[in-house]
Amino acid sequence: MFIFFCCFTGLAFVDVKNLSYSEIEDVNGKLWIKKRRQKTKNWCNIPILEPALKLMDKYKNHPVCEKNNTVLPVLT
Repeated sequence: MFIFFCCFTGLAFVDVKNLSYSEIEDVNGKLWIKKRRQKTKNWCNIPILEPALKLMDKYKNHPVCEKNNTVLPVLT
């Protein structure tokens, strides 16, 4: 599931694993990921496409996500 999300966002595994809702912004009704990449420390601005949004909605109330304050329950 996280690989699917990586494909639609272009984010690396570690960036998806640490992604929190505080790094997601609504810009004119469209959701964007705005965060610093872990490896390069560069800022990225990525639009969230519909398939990735559906995946986020599916795991919004997942216990691991709530505990870790993350978007997806990515295992190590």
